[in-house]
Amino acid sequence: MLQALLFDVDGTLADTEMAHLAAFNQAFAQVGLDWHWDVALYTRLLEVSGGKERIAAYWSQRGPMPETVEGRPVQDHIARIHQLKTAAYEQAV
Repeated sequence: MLQALLFDVDGTLADTEMAHLAAFNQAFAQVGLDWHWDVALYTRLLEVSGGKERIAAYWSQRGPMPETVEGRPVQDHIARIHQLKTAAYEQAV
């Protein structure tokens, strides 16, 4: 018999934001970006829903976002950063 049913959205039962922040910074370093998000900046960026969207929003805040990076669409580069971030986060938790 079912004793309990839990629904969780990341961050609801456990505070995981600092692990996400560290993973973002690790991913930025892996792709050679000199970006470093501190807690204050990350807190503001949390107003943007979604990791890839958060990266794009930050990039746009820094100035015009390029159409391409290393000959590929910038959205592909953002997706790669996010993929690395997710891997770093999963390894950490």
